[in-house]
Amino acid sequence: AGPCLLHVYGAYGSSMTPDFRPEHLMLLRRGWVLAWAHVRGGGERGRAWHQAGRQLHKSRSVLDLSDAVRFLLAQGIVAPGALCLKGSSAGGFTLGSLLNSREDAALIGAAILEVPFLDVLSSMADPLLPLTTHEYAEWGDPEYPEHEMNIRSLSPYENIGSHSYPHLYLSCALADARAPAWMTVKYAARMRSRIPGYMSKNTGVRRRSPSEPHNACVLQSSDSGHAGAADWNSRSEEFARQISFLHESLGLSEEASRS
Repeated sequence: AGPCLLHVYGAYGSSMTPDFRPEHLMLLRRGWVLAWAHVRGGGERGRAWHQAGRQLHKSRSVLDLSDAVRFLLAQGIVAPGALCLKGSSAGGFTLGSLLNSREDAALIGAAILEVPFLDVLSSMADPLLPLTTHEYAEWGDPEYPEHEMNIRSLSPYENIGSHSYPHLYLSCALADARAPAWMTVKYAARMRSRIPGYMSKNTGVRRRSPSEPHNACVLQSSDSGHAGAADWNSRSEEFARQISFLHESLGLSEEASRS
């Protein structure tokens, strides 16, 4: 077993299926396993699968992701300590919520949260923000106490703990109207305040020493929108940064990753 990158989304009834991407090919050539978690909230198993993971049932998306993590480890598909996760947009919510569990965070070597939806409560409580009222069907309306309590209990930003988190790669886009950059910046700031030493002026990834209780965090911003850069060169540079982050986080040398 070698390193593994597990992808997750789980919202809006969208189906996340394996497809050809250059960054996937680069990881496969280096011995990585690629996996996709079809959690409730997505549409991989039909409309009922989506209905079972939205609004007051949103916690099921996170529980399913936790089960997927444990399945990969139990089956020996991934080596212990070499499991990495990636969640983009609403998938960042699912992954971010999972990381707030001490037990689950301990199983993960690194995580990429790409233009993630992290501050769900603030977003859903402000009907003046773009798209907010259209999102009530997915996340719930905080005007209703039971919806507010459910969103608060799951929101990645609201529930950052003091436990050890894996290496984190956070990306945001300054022209993003769906998951505004301020969400990611707020999340990074709270992470820094809750866990002293987690982020420093030097945000480069580095392996922690035995005397350091926490891993490193990388915050990457761009001038693009929610879908990322439109030109191939900029997209390739971002892919390269993420792949480099994964290898550095796991302590994989270029020679070892190619073997």
